[in-house]
Parts: sequence; C-alpha cells; structure tokens
Amino acid sequence: MDSVFVIAMIFSFFAVPRIYQHRVLFWGILGVIVLRAVMIGFGAAIVSNFAWVLYVFAAFLIATGVKMLMFGEKERPLD
Repeated sequence: MDSVFVIAMIFSFFAVPRIYQHRVLFWGILGVIVLRAVMIGFGAAIVSNFAWVLYVFAAFLIATGVKMLMFGEKERPLD
C-alpha cells in the first residue's frame, strides 16, 4: 500500500497530468521489469564465466556485516 502513496507523490511532484498517469505508470513498470531481467542475465553470465566474482561479493558482504557490527547505531535510552 505504501507504493501507492509513493507513486502519488512522484506524480504530484512532477505534475504529471491525470490523463497521462496510466501511460507513465505502465511504461515505468514495463521498463523496470525489462531492466531487472537484463541485469539478472548479465549477473548470471558474469558468475557463470568468472566464478571468482562470488568471492568478491562474499568479501563485500562480510565487510559490510563487520562494519555494521562495529559501527552500528547504538541503542539510546528512552527520554
């Protein structure tokens, strides 16, 4: 349901006329689906040809996890 509000805010910010909102939404969703499929295809091709890329991604995830553990937001007492 929150996506509906975000879309409404975007349409109002860019002042998209009501008669074009359906067309903009349709082409936006279609574009997202196509681009996501292209990115998944490229990612699968890269991983199948260069297996070592998985180690790079794993190192990135581990580094991100350690950073969040060490420098994460500390709990604050309620006022």
